[in-house]
Amino acid sequence: MTADRQNPALAALFGGRGLARAEPAILQSSELFLDLSGEDIRRRLLLVQSPDGTDMCLRPEYTIPLVRRHLDAGAGEGGYWYHGPVFRYRAGDGPVEIEQAGIESFGQEDRAAADADTLLVALEALRVLGVEDVTIRMGDPGLVMAAIEAFDLPAVWLKRLRRGFTRAGGIAAMLTQETGPEGGTRARLVNALAGADRASATAMVEELVGVAGITPVGGRSAAEIAERLLEQAEFERGARLSAGIKAQLTRFAGIEGTPAQALDAFQAAAREAGIDIDRGLQQFAARADALKDVTAPATFTAGFGRRLDYYSGFVFEIHARGRDLPLAGGGRYDGLLAALGAEALPAVGFAIWMDRAEKAARR
Repeated sequence: MTADRQNPALAALFGGRGLARAEPAILQSSELFLDLSGEDIRRRLLLVQSPDGTDMCLRPEYTIPLVRRHLDAGAGEGGYWYHGPVFRYRAGDGPVEIEQAGIESFGQEDRAAADADTLLVALEALRVLGVEDVTIRMGDPGLVMAAIEAFDLPAVWLKRLRRGFTRAGGIAAMLTQETGPEGGTRARLVNALAGADRASATAMVEELVGVAGITPVGGRSAAEIAERLLEQAEFERGARLSAGIKAQLTRFAGIEGTPAQALDAFQAAAREAGIDIDRGLQQFAARADALKDVTAPATFTAGFGRRLDYYSGFVFEIHARGRDLPLAGGGRYDGLLAALGAEALPAVGFAIWMDRAEKAARR
């Protein structure tokens, strides 16, 4: 992205907030994206291999490269803004270059205030691009998972429900999908792995992959394939939920409404289930209060999450009214920094799809 293609209004907005301009290299090591971004990016990475055999990819997004940059600099509180291309495979279009602009902010300890401020900056950024008639969709996987974890579920269920935030149908769909296919090759493999430890299961999958000459789909390793199959085997051995527990989880998963309505519903559900999620609810209430003057229609949906695995707290998307595709999206991803070996450091940000924003501005 050359300087003459920058939007001066966005540059003034972001720079005026003390954010530093950053433009990570377009060619990136694919390892971190495969490990940390989840299924959505796995399917859409544009992979290349360097002469020394290192697996590389064209930059699919900005968050992970900017987190690495921030950590390598040993920085604490601070942040960056960007405006440039990302590259992904898009079904029906093939490889595409997508223009994005956004921010990443690190180290703000008041998470509720930082969450609200990030959404407010995203709304202001869209306004300077000429887009004002929008709707907002919010979620909070961190709060929902805190409620789920209070039920002391088997680990296999916690993993499955956590993944639900990145899947169609959300965690409500995961609660109805306890088992895989009843027959066929996959079912036989699941039965063969039942009772095996992870090391043995991984070795078995590696051998099967090697004998068949298969390249793991989407960059998944044999260990990751084995993990999913072992999870299914655990269900086959009886990791079921009682009807009562499932009903209570389904209640949490189905919470939806304005932020005020959602807060009331969470408080009632937690009280009746006898669980303590007060800390998360206090942050929810503080964030809602900070956003009370936002006039755009906003809906909180408990099962809503972003399609990238590293989002773990407040998340949002901003849509042009009446349109399905988001113009901007972002949220909190504190866990990403911990996954990269850093001490706990708050992190939140958003990205704007510039082509969609420009189309919405012309409506």
